[in-house]
Amino acid sequence: MLTLVETIAAHQVARGDEVHVLAPLPALAALAKRDSRIVCHPWAPQRRPSQWRVASATLRVAAREIAPDVAHLHSFFPGIFGRVAHLPPGVRVVYQPHSWAFTAAAAAGRGGERAVAAWERRAWHRTDAVVVNCHDELAEGGAHGLPVGDGRGHVVGLPVDTERYHPSWRPPVPRRPVLLCVGRLCRQKGQEELAAAWEEAPIPDATLVLLGAGDPRAVRAAARHTWGGSLRWFDATDDVRPWLHASDVLVMASRYEGQSVAMAEALACGLPVVTTEVNGVREAVAPLGRPTAGAVVGHGDLTALLDACRERLVDPSILAREREAARARAVELFDVEGVLGRLDRAYARDVRVAPPSALRVTVPAAGDPAGRVRAGVAR
Repeated sequence: MLTLVETIAAHQVARGDEVHVLAPLPALAALAKRDSRIVCHPWAPQRRPSQWRVASATLRVAAREIAPDVAHLHSFFPGIFGRVAHLPPGVRVVYQPHSWAFTAAAAAGRGGERAVAAWERRAWHRTDAVVVNCHDELAEGGAHGLPVGDGRGHVVGLPVDTERYHPSWRPPVPRRPVLLCVGRLCRQKGQEELAAAWEEAPIPDATLVLLGAGDPRAVRAAARHTWGGSLRWFDATDDVRPWLHASDVLVMASRYEGQSVAMAEALACGLPVVTTEVNGVREAVAPLGRPTAGAVVGHGDLTALLDACRERLVDPSILAREREAARARAVELFDVEGVLGRLDRAYARDVRVAPPSALRVTVPAAGDPAGRVRAGVAR
């Protein structure tokens, strides 16, 4: 999430906008390092219902001080606070869920999925534009009753720096094949179930690497015999590229996604992806009638997931074809200029903030003769 906010903010600053970001302090430190022109404001909203009134009031006060033209709300909780805070008149609201909360709420039980769907339908009318990462994400909103056909929903994609994330040649030295699973250790990403499937049927002579922050105890308990051997865990890293370059396949066992950043970065590095059926993977990995960049298996089918990995490790010609397709798909779908161009057009259509011209010259916003758009970003 932070990388995406950084990319959007840097793009908007570069085109002449004035960008303010509200986020927890650790995230702000990285943003300030990225570009000193981004104005950072500490904001750590509590997710406990008893604290929601405080979080929304804090956001409302900050918005009055900043007086933004646009409030771009990233993810579910900022989406709540930003749409109940009664922002000052004239502030346009853009909401980017980065995976709807329907599935997570369903896991909590007690009618959580219905409650979230009811909230999102109500909040839709307080939103000038909703931008999502993939077509599946927009369709999921529609399946839960959101009026996605009214023109306010826009598919923009995930911006990935395809010059930074690119294929790297590796010398053909003997080594064990590596399957890489990237993401924080949590229920959403499915590492515990993946570890259990690996424990039951590990791929001979291969290593499964889990890379991500979190408490590994549940995953370790699911793989008592392979843990530390053919299944390895490493904490999160600031630069995932060496891992992507050293691996043969990216494995995703996710229960749900908006669209996976790890998948997009892997494809940009020419790394095939084998994944369960979640939002955004079909159009990126295995679109109908196009060369595949990996495989998509049934939701929760970890046996099929490992079988698809095994098939690719046995036949290097499959991996060679899919590496080429992976890179081409990433450039097509995730190139930064393409994604941010689509975001600019969403702003121009529903928020009425004009995008820059082809020469990157900022078009003055209505009522702002200096041509500088003030954008507040909450995450």
